[in-house]
Amino acid sequence: MALALADLALGLALLLLLGLAFALALAMRVGSFLASNNFKVVRKNKDSIVRFCKSAVKQAGQRVLTSNRRLLLYLRTSVSSVSIWRLCRWGCFPAMATSPLSKREIQVLLALVKAHVALGVPVGSQTLNQREDLGVSSATIRNALASLEEKGYVSQPHVSAGRIPSEKGYRFYVQRCMATADAGSDEAEITLRQQLEAAQQEGDYEEILYQLARTIGDLSNQLGLVLAPRFNQGIFHKLELWHLGQRRLLLVVTIRGGLTKSLMIEVDCAVSQRDLEALSRLFNERLHGLTMAEIQNAVEARMVELGPVPRPVVEAVVGQIEGLAITRGADLHVSGTRNLCLKPEFDDPSHVAGLVDLVEKKDILAQLMSERRGVVITIGSEHRPRAMGRCSMVTASYEVTGAKGVIGVIGVIGPTRMPYRSLVNLVNCAASRAANLIC
Repeated sequence: MALALADLALGLALLLLLGLAFALALAMRVGSFLASNNFKVVRKNKDSIVRFCKSAVKQAGQRVLTSNRRLLLYLRTSVSSVSIWRLCRWGCFPAMATSPLSKREIQVLLALVKAHVALGVPVGSQTLNQREDLGVSSATIRNALASLEEKGYVSQPHVSAGRIPSEKGYRFYVQRCMATADAGSDEAEITLRQQLEAAQQEGDYEEILYQLARTIGDLSNQLGLVLAPRFNQGIFHKLELWHLGQRRLLLVVTIRGGLTKSLMIEVDCAVSQRDLEALSRLFNERLHGLTMAEIQNAVEARMVELGPVPRPVVEAVVGQIEGLAITRGADLHVSGTRNLCLKPEFDDPSHVAGLVDLVEKKDILAQLMSERRGVVITIGSEHRPRAMGRCSMVTASYEVTGAKGVIGVIGVIGPTRMPYRSLVNLVNCAASRAANLIC
């Protein structure tokens, strides 16, 4: 939220600067006119004054657009998340509104994305015509590509190369094609089901999640991600405390619907199993039926009467319970880092170093995934972490069967050149099965 507000404030500040530049240009134009002899002639004719005002406004606007093209481009690409660019399109700078694509341009753009994803290199008009059979001449395709480049949907790495889709081109492709996404290939679904069923037989909650991430990474040839279901909206059922010796305790929290979480606790004082059972009864009496979010805000107040249990033990248990409603890096399971390193987009170590650092630390990625609901696709600069500027992220959320409000997220990260349609099908399939696996 803070980042979004900061982005909005920056966008408004930039718009204010452009407004001041426009006012200054207009004042200069009017000032030069007033100083000229033409003013003496025009001031007696009302229609001439109106024509002059329109001309002055137009010239001032053109001057601002010409001299601040880079600033306007930044507004369009970097501040779009808070709809600043929509303000421009709704009247502030109507000349900057993007022209709609023609049917031919749409056909060529969709074909270019498909060919580039398959080949991994810039695609020329002849290659595009041979692969996709567009039914038009190469010259027609070249003209369409030139128009798409002018509108920002494709780019040309260098003069003699073909074209590649830009972030804007990929976004158009995603919005255009994802509505027709099918159920995916039977082979991928069978492989996914077999590997998940094998993991389920292990009976270990964390193992199931790791195997799910590994399977997604292998099938997609991208980085597979699985965020464990968040407990913050789950309803507390009970907890159990067990003494493991050497001042170590095992805390088992059960959410309504059967989902459990096991946590290890280290305490600074000795405590007997009898005291732990008494503490478990006290927690269960006072917290039963509350959501984990409610418990997070009220657990300390509800546990004022401690009985014979040492205060440090209670504080340690309370801290672990409160932590169940917070997204942590340990809740994120990742597999397939090697897949990313082998992508041609990341052949330069500097391009992948920041991303690998995100994967290793996990906290930022875990928080990023926890905010996503339904099927979400983000591309390039739409990501907050700069390390993901060359990546796309496809995720799907799932709700654990029988545990309302307990939501996890499954996804993949890879270069912007990725097969979006098949990856959406994969994460959707995995999410639908995960809802029944980990309960």
